[in-house]
Amino acid sequence: MTRVFLYCEGVTDFDPICILMKKAAGSAELTIIRKTRNDLRNETRVLSGRRGVHKHETYIDRLAMAAKKANCRHIAYHQDADNDDSNVYKRVNGKLSDFRGKYRCLAVVPKEMIESWLLADEQAFVTAFGWKPVRPTLPAKPEALWGKKENPNSRHPKHVMKSILKQYHMEPDRAAYAEIATNCNIDTLRRRCNISFDRFFKDLQGFIDHKFLK
Repeated sequence: MTRVFLYCEGVTDFDPICILMKKAAGSAELTIIRKTRNDLRNETRVLSGRRGVHKHETYIDRLAMAAKKANCRHIAYHQDADNDDSNVYKRVNGKLSDFRGKYRCLAVVPKEMIESWLLADEQAFVTAFGWKPVRPTLPAKPEALWGKKENPNSRHPKHVMKSILKQYHMEPDRAAYAEIATNCNIDTLRRRCNISFDRFFKDLQGFIDHKFLK
Protein backbone atom coordinates (compact mmCIF):
# COMPACT_ATOMS: atom_id res chain seq x y z
CA MET A 1 0.00 0.00 0.00
CA THR A 2 1.40 3.38 -1.05
CA ARG A 3 0.47 6.66 0.58
CA VAL A 4 -0.01 9.67 -1.68
CA PHE A 5 -0.43 13.24 -0.47
CA LEU A 6 -2.77 14.92 -2.97
CA TYR A 7 -3.46 18.63 -3.12
CA CYS A 8 -6.76 19.50 -4.81
CA GLU A 9 -8.09 22.89 -5.81
CA GLY A 10 -11.80 22.48 -5.08
CA VAL A 11 -14.08 20.57 -2.75
CA THR A 12 -15.65 18.58 -5.63
CA ASP A 13 -12.28 17.65 -7.17
CA PHE A 14 -10.84 15.21 -4.65
CA ASP A 15 -13.32 12.34 -4.94
CA PRO A 16 -13.26 11.99 -8.74
CA ILE A 17 -9.48 12.47 -8.96
CA CYS A 18 -8.94 9.93 -6.20
CA ILE A 19 -11.30 7.42 -7.84
CA LEU A 20 -9.82 7.84 -11.32
CA MET A 21 -6.27 7.67 -9.98
CA LYS A 22 -6.98 4.38 -8.24
CA LYS A 23 -8.74 2.94 -11.30
CA ALA A 24 -5.90 4.00 -13.61
CA ALA A 25 -3.30 2.60 -11.20
CA GLY A 26 -4.55 -0.92 -11.85
CA SER A 27 -3.14 -3.42 -9.36
CA ALA A 28 -1.10 -0.84 -7.45
CA GLU A 29 -2.84 -0.12 -4.14
CA LEU A 30 -2.91 3.57 -3.26
CA THR A 31 -4.00 5.34 -0.09
CA ILE A 32 -4.66 8.91 -1.16
CA ILE A 33 -4.66 11.57 1.53
CA ARG A 34 -6.26 14.88 0.66
CA LYS A 35 -4.41 18.08 1.53
CA THR A 36 -6.36 21.34 1.30
CA ARG A 37 -4.99 24.86 1.30
CA ASN A 38 -5.95 25.22 4.96
CA ASP A 39 -4.23 21.93 5.81
CA LEU A 40 -1.02 23.06 4.16
CA ARG A 41 -1.14 26.54 5.67
CA ASN A 42 -1.59 25.13 9.16
CA GLU A 43 0.89 22.27 8.81
CA THR A 44 3.70 24.33 7.34
CA ARG A 45 3.24 27.04 9.94
CA VAL A 46 3.72 24.44 12.67
CA LEU A 47 6.56 22.65 10.88
CA SER A 48 8.50 25.82 10.14
CA GLY A 49 7.93 27.38 13.55
CA ARG A 50 6.87 30.72 12.10
CA ARG A 51 3.59 32.57 12.05
CA GLY A 52 3.49 33.60 8.41
CA VAL A 53 4.29 32.02 5.07
CA HIS A 54 7.20 33.15 2.93
CA LYS A 55 6.01 34.93 -0.20
CA HIS A 56 8.05 32.73 -2.52
CA GLU A 57 6.51 29.52 -1.21
CA THR A 58 3.89 27.74 -3.29
CA TYR A 59 1.45 25.08 -2.22
CA ILE A 60 3.75 22.58 -3.89
CA ASP A 61 6.51 23.66 -1.48
CA ARG A 62 4.13 23.22 1.42
CA LEU A 63 2.91 19.86 0.13
CA ALA A 64 6.50 18.61 -0.05
CA MET A 65 7.21 19.90 3.46
CA ALA A 66 4.17 18.08 4.86
CA ALA A 67 5.12 14.88 2.98
CA LYS A 68 8.67 14.99 4.34
CA LYS A 69 7.43 15.29 7.91
CA ALA A 70 5.07 12.32 7.40
CA ASN A 71 7.72 10.24 5.60
CA CYS A 72 5.51 10.12 2.50
CA ARG A 73 7.40 9.75 -0.79
CA HIS A 74 4.55 10.36 -3.26
CA ILE A 75 3.02 13.79 -3.84
CA ALA A 76 0.39 14.75 -6.42
CA TYR A 77 -0.68 18.30 -7.21
CA HIS A 78 -3.94 19.16 -8.97
CA GLN A 79 -4.63 22.36 -10.85
CA ASP A 80 -7.28 22.88 -13.52
CA ALA A 81 -5.84 24.33 -16.73
CA ASP A 82 -8.73 26.78 -17.20
CA ASN A 83 -8.17 27.17 -20.94
CA ASP A 84 -4.37 27.41 -20.62
CA ASP A 85 -3.38 23.75 -20.64
CA SER A 86 0.17 23.72 -21.98
CA ASN A 87 1.32 26.62 -19.80
CA VAL A 88 -0.29 25.32 -16.61
CA TYR A 89 1.00 21.79 -17.11
CA LYS A 90 4.54 23.07 -17.78
CA ARG A 91 4.39 25.41 -14.80
CA VAL A 92 3.21 22.73 -12.36
CA ASN A 93 5.72 20.19 -13.65
CA GLY A 94 8.49 22.78 -13.52
CA LYS A 95 7.85 23.40 -9.85
CA LEU A 96 7.49 19.69 -9.09
CA SER A 97 10.88 19.11 -10.71
CA ASP A 98 12.45 20.87 -7.71
CA PHE A 99 11.43 17.86 -5.63
CA ARG A 100 11.92 14.94 -8.00
CA GLY A 101 14.61 12.61 -6.74
CA LYS A 102 13.40 12.96 -3.17
CA TYR A 103 9.77 12.32 -4.05
CA ARG A 104 7.68 10.70 -6.75
CA CYS A 105 5.72 13.65 -8.18
CA LEU A 106 2.55 13.76 -10.27
CA ALA A 107 0.93 16.75 -11.97
CA VAL A 108 -2.85 16.38 -12.26
CA VAL A 109 -3.88 19.01 -14.82
CA PRO A 110 -7.23 18.46 -16.55
CA LYS A 111 -7.95 20.42 -19.70
CA GLU A 112 -9.96 22.53 -19.03
CA MET A 113 -11.12 21.21 -15.63
CA ILE A 114 -12.16 17.98 -13.95
CA GLU A 115 -15.70 18.29 -15.37
CA SER A 116 -14.25 17.80 -18.86
CA TRP A 117 -13.04 14.32 -17.88
CA LEU A 118 -16.34 13.46 -16.21
CA LEU A 119 -18.30 14.48 -19.32
CA ALA A 120 -16.44 12.03 -21.56
CA ASP A 121 -18.07 8.67 -20.90
CA GLU A 122 -21.74 8.29 -21.84
CA GLN A 123 -21.92 4.75 -20.47
CA ALA A 124 -20.87 6.01 -17.03
CA PHE A 125 -24.08 8.08 -16.92
CA VAL A 126 -26.14 5.11 -18.08
CA THR A 127 -24.70 2.87 -15.36
CA ALA A 128 -24.86 5.52 -12.66
CA PHE A 129 -28.22 7.12 -13.39
CA GLY A 130 -30.16 4.71 -15.60
CA TRP A 131 -30.13 6.26 -19.07
CA LYS A 132 -27.84 8.17 -21.40
CA PRO A 133 -27.96 11.97 -21.38
CA VAL A 134 -30.37 13.25 -24.03
CA ARG A 135 -31.40 16.83 -23.19
CA PRO A 136 -28.65 17.81 -23.55
CA THR A 137 -26.33 15.04 -24.69
CA LEU A 138 -22.69 14.85 -23.66
CA PRO A 139 -20.35 17.20 -25.57
CA ALA A 140 -18.68 15.76 -28.67
CA LYS A 141 -15.32 17.18 -27.56
CA PRO A 142 -15.27 17.47 -23.76
CA GLU A 143 -11.72 18.84 -23.66
CA ALA A 144 -12.71 21.69 -25.98
CA LEU A 145 -15.41 23.06 -23.66
CA TRP A 146 -14.96 26.63 -22.54
CA GLY A 147 -17.01 29.74 -21.95
CA LYS A 148 -17.63 32.58 -19.55
CA LYS A 149 -18.21 31.34 -16.03
CA GLU A 150 -20.46 34.31 -15.29
CA ASN A 151 -22.79 33.29 -18.14
CA PRO A 152 -24.87 30.24 -17.08
CA ASN A 153 -25.73 29.56 -20.72
CA SER A 154 -22.11 29.37 -21.86
CA ARG A 155 -20.14 26.21 -22.65
CA HIS A 156 -18.13 26.52 -19.48
CA PRO A 157 -17.59 22.94 -18.20
CA LYS A 158 -19.33 23.60 -14.89
CA HIS A 159 -22.43 24.95 -16.63
CA VAL A 160 -22.49 22.06 -19.09
CA MET A 161 -22.23 19.57 -16.22
CA LYS A 162 -25.05 21.31 -14.37
CA SER A 163 -27.32 21.14 -17.42
CA ILE A 164 -26.47 17.45 -17.97
CA LEU A 165 -27.22 16.52 -14.37
CA LYS A 166 -30.44 18.54 -14.30
CA GLN A 167 -32.17 15.85 -16.41
CA TYR A 168 -31.41 13.39 -13.61
CA HIS A 169 -32.71 15.85 -10.99
CA MET A 170 -29.22 16.05 -9.54
CA GLU A 171 -26.81 18.82 -8.64
CA PRO A 172 -23.07 18.93 -9.53
CA ASP A 173 -21.88 17.99 -6.07
CA ARG A 174 -19.33 15.57 -4.58
CA ALA A 175 -21.74 12.63 -4.57
CA ALA A 176 -22.68 13.03 -8.24
CA TYR A 177 -19.08 13.48 -9.34
CA ALA A 178 -17.97 10.42 -7.36
CA GLU A 179 -20.74 8.32 -8.89
CA ILE A 180 -19.76 9.32 -12.43
CA ALA A 181 -16.05 8.73 -11.81
CA THR A 182 -16.72 5.31 -10.26
CA ASN A 183 -18.44 4.20 -13.46
CA CYS A 184 -16.04 5.79 -15.97
CA ASN A 185 -14.06 3.51 -18.26
CA ILE A 186 -10.38 4.45 -18.28
CA ASP A 187 -9.87 3.52 -21.94
CA THR A 188 -12.87 5.68 -22.93
CA LEU A 189 -11.44 8.65 -21.04
CA ARG A 190 -8.03 8.16 -22.63
CA ARG A 191 -9.63 8.15 -26.08
CA ARG A 192 -12.12 10.97 -25.56
CA CYS A 193 -9.79 13.18 -23.51
CA ASN A 194 -6.64 12.32 -25.42
CA ILE A 195 -4.83 15.52 -24.50
CA SER A 196 -4.94 15.70 -20.72
CA PHE A 197 -6.43 12.47 -19.38
CA ASP A 198 -4.22 10.29 -21.56
CA ARG A 199 -1.25 12.38 -20.40
CA PHE A 200 -2.35 11.94 -16.78
CA PHE A 201 -2.67 8.17 -17.30
CA LYS A 202 0.84 7.90 -18.76
CA ASP A 203 2.37 10.14 -16.07
CA LEU A 204 0.66 8.03 -13.42
CA GLN A 205 2.34 4.85 -14.64
CA GLY A 206 5.76 6.34 -13.89
CA PHE A 207 4.50 7.77 -10.62
CA ILE A 208 3.55 4.28 -9.39
CA ASP A 209 6.62 2.51 -10.76
CA HIS A 210 6.64 -0.59 -8.56
CA LYS A 211 10.32 -0.38 -7.66
CA PHE A 212 9.52 2.87 -5.83
CA LEU A 213 6.42 1.61 -4.02
CA LYS A 214 6.98 1.34 -0.27
